Amino acid sequence: MPNAVPMRNSAVHGFALLLIEGPLQAMNLARIEPLAQRLLDMVEQGL
Repeated sequence: MPNAVPMRNSAVHGFALLLIEGPLQAMNLARIEPLAQRLLDMVEQGL
């Protein structure tokens, strides 16, 4: 898929921004890790 790289980068970058500057910054690591794993699974499966 030719657009896979930009889509992957957008998903990961967006999640990172939500964690660093957005509403997820107050979330504890125990809640972040499952969300991060779901995101990585989604990206790995091709969005």
